[in-house]
Amino acid sequence: MSDLHKYLRRMADSTNREKPYAFVGREEELDFIRRGAALIPPEGGVGGTTLIMGPPGTGKTALMEKAVEKLQTANGYQTAVIRMGRLKDKNWDVERNFLQAVAAKLGGFPEPIQPEQFKTSSFDVNLGIPSFGGGRSQSVQQGTLLRLDHVNDLIGLLSKKGQDGEGFQPFNRVVVAVDEIQNLQPNSWAANLLEQLHTQSALPIYVLCAGLGNSLDALDRAEVSRPATNHILRPQRLTIDQSEKSVLVALDDALDQGVGRGFSQQENLATLIADVSDGWPAHLHTYTKVIFKQLFAMPEPSLALLDVDKVIAEGNRDRKEYYDIRIKSSKTPVPVIKALFDRISKHGGSMSMDAALNTIGKTGRAMAKNPAYRDKEKEWKEHFNNNIGKCYENLLRSGVISQELNEDTTIPIPTLTGYIEGRNRQLVQELGPLGEGMEK
Repeated sequence: MSDLHKYLRRMADSTNREKPYAFVGREEELDFIRRGAALIPPEGGVGGTTLIMGPPGTGKTALMEKAVEKLQTANGYQTAVIRMGRLKDKNWDVERNFLQAVAAKLGGFPEPIQPEQFKTSSFDVNLGIPSFGGGRSQSVQQGTLLRLDHVNDLIGLLSKKGQDGEGFQPFNRVVVAVDEIQNLQPNSWAANLLEQLHTQSALPIYVLCAGLGNSLDALDRAEVSRPATNHILRPQRLTIDQSEKSVLVALDDALDQGVGRGFSQQENLATLIADVSDGWPAHLHTYTKVIFKQLFAMPEPSLALLDVDKVIAEGNRDRKEYYDIRIKSSKTPVPVIKALFDRISKHGGSMSMDAALNTIGKTGRAMAKNPAYRDKEKEWKEHFNNNIGKCYENLLRSGVISQELNEDTTIPIPTLTGYIEGRNRQLVQELGPLGEGMEK
């Protein structure tokens, strides 16, 4: 296989989480994070934490990764990343290990006896770390055994003067990035660690989190202090220009790798994909991925040989699969989602959470009164234990709906409305209209 085909296969198999084909836009968000990271302790206030929150597919993880990269390369920050979706470690020793890794980054410790890349299923920190074990050290020396049980231990360690009068005062700034924060569990080492890092005011640590629309509820359940309202970012759709640029950058990269030119309407293809994608990063990735799949299948890959109609058709199919995953993960009947969307549209694009909860409950009662829908209503009710609030939270988690900072409910993806209408029409053809056949 040629190097070009290896590249195209890698692109065709790519996911859009940490590394999208092209990162464009988000300048305001990146600047906000940069300014927030500059105001960390001890100069800044308590709680140097920013939360990137929103539905799946908005590019939260990509934004977090890009911000970490910029802080590291342009501003000299050390970095440590916790990936909540991969957490498997139940042992609280993991927290001690992580604190030790952060200690090494903050304090610029001497080269440890056994340098290594500290990596578990929970987090990865690229550095050499001192060995650790039982007992506490009174000073930091090469090869000293460290045991850090709390951020306060870390503060004391870094500010403690050794016998020779030289201490290891923090001189590196560290950004701790936490992805998929909605998976934070109460009474877990991660929750304990996050609360400590969020509220400490002595160490130059900036916490950057990313998570779904129910992340604030997850923080509340885990008894972790919420970030300030003005430190919550909600990435929106990209503009048409940004969407076009995203596609063009990906195509230019393919050309640089050796893909044949000759596609005279390259800009038209980018415009077409930008239009059908809604400016939604996940959809942009979906259609661009189809392009790479087609190119990989060609003996002599060339943009001139692309079947544009097929690119759009396959992209539409994959986008529908994305919608089906969102709907399935919400575990909410289509008529309930349809009723929510209708009310949101009627109210000008948003409505209060109380109104949304009322709509969910009202539609559920209508399903219970209609024998044709009763089985679906029963299954739904049993799943959420007849708790409408849990249903609403799951709709947020799945990205079917989103929530503004004032807790108003909105529809994150415009084209999802049309897809729900189509799914509901199919259901009506099978079961009849929800309002008909209802028992009095």
